[in-house]
Amino acid sequence: MTTENELERILEERIQMGLKGRESSKSHLKSALFDWRVEQNWDNERAAVLNYENKGFAFITFTKREPKYCVLRHLVTLQEYRGQKIGTKVMGLMYDEMKKRGYSTLRFFADIPSVGFYEKLGFKWHGKSKTGLSFTYTDIDTMELVQPNKRDLSRIGYE
Repeated sequence: MTTENELERILEERIQMGLKGRESSKSHLKSALFDWRVEQNWDNERAAVLNYENKGFAFITFTKREPKYCVLRHLVTLQEYRGQKIGTKVMGLMYDEMKKRGYSTLRFFADIPSVGFYEKLGFKWHGKSKTGLSFTYTDIDTMELVQPNKRDLSRIGYE
């Protein structure tokens, strides 16, 4: 697991490097850190930031009430490492963490640029949320869709 200070250091290094064409990954990591702070997840035992060699990160939370599932909040692969299977390796870390905690269902939203990546991993979609993002509740052992409860569906604006 990665700490807030470690991620701040990594982000600061990326900003100081000033690499052209790297703004999207720095921006995404910065946004993920901001969300994590606002939601006070650094001290949450049901939240984790997974780090693969400072090249890719998964920000995940775990529900406590039924049905239990892991929520992938942010998946960030720094742009200079894209195309090197870093995202796949980060997903593997997440699957390991899920199994360690006794979870098999994963929920997440995907924007248009990342849909193809997730589909290559075997994910299918329930549909689109009210914000237009594809979403899934998937059993990571079988890669089959899991029917979300009506309360969850109404929260994300799916009808």
